[in-house]
Amino acid sequence: MECRICENERMPHSIYCRVCGNLVLHQREGRARAAALIKARRKDGFHCEYSDVLMDLKNPSSPYYVNFEHRVPGVSGDIAACIAVVNVSKANMTWDEFPLVVHELIHHWETGAAFNRDIVPFRCWRKAAQAQVKAGLWRPGDMPLRRIPPLEVQRIGGSMVALDGLGLRAAAEIVRALGAPARSCKICRKPVGPKRMFCPRCLRLVHRASPTSKLLQAQALIDAFDGEHDGFRCYYCGALLELEDWTSPWYLWYDHVIPRTEGNVVASSAVMNRMKTDTSEEEFHAYMKELDRAMTGGIFDTSKVRFEHWKRHGN
Repeated sequence: MECRICENERMPHSIYCRVCGNLVLHQREGRARAAALIKARRKDGFHCEYSDVLMDLKNPSSPYYVNFEHRVPGVSGDIAACIAVVNVSKANMTWDEFPLVVHELIHHWETGAAFNRDIVPFRCWRKAAQAQVKAGLWRPGDMPLRRIPPLEVQRIGGSMVALDGLGLRAAAEIVRALGAPARSCKICRKPVGPKRMFCPRCLRLVHRASPTSKLLQAQALIDAFDGEHDGFRCYYCGALLELEDWTSPWYLWYDHVIPRTEGNVVASSAVMNRMKTDTSEEEFHAYMKELDRAMTGGIFDTSKVRFEHWKRHGN
């Protein structure tokens, strides 16, 4: 007897083969998963709904491993089968928003035109982000601290300088790299009090609850600052960043250009940070270009994306 999903032989006392059974049986929304696999079935195997890439059914560590995602976040029963890297990149976008954001990003890279933040409404982003945090699936690690310690003055390099609420080691590192505190903020150049390095806004951004070096965060903010709009722009898409609402897709995050490596920290929007996932900047560009090509009727060329930094399921 043939498997109800594919053409392989069924397991004893089951309507599925061993491979399909592992993906469907004893899983949440098993029937919806089975329907998604039937939809993704081709003669040569199962293909991702978004990229049309042949999915890997055996290696959970592969970026091409089969995943199941809700086409509309939070709406059960409507499931798509896709490769793991696409599942992570889609994040809290709906099935119809994701391709538009990918295409707008490619348009920005190719033409230099401003990224349109209003290209999609991100109608599920805030609610889904709150639900994921509540469920413990992820935490916004760069949320601002509730309280910044009071100003502290210490002697560094023979002179008394204000630490602006930073630890002694972090403050000393910043002083050596950016210079001694002055009458203007080291990042946005707004007037500040004597012996201070940052204005209150920039201090709060440098003081994010993140394992990233404070110096690297300060340098990322300097590079991202847009004096004309008195704000910060995303390194990847150039959009102005949100500084208060952590549930916004445009909230300011810090991202390592090369995943899990010291240095090369940039200011990024939450949505670009999630879309980039475990890729380097070069891989991100190649991956998005191939994904956009596939979404517009072309073929995703897997040979052009190496995914050398992909790290999921403990690989």
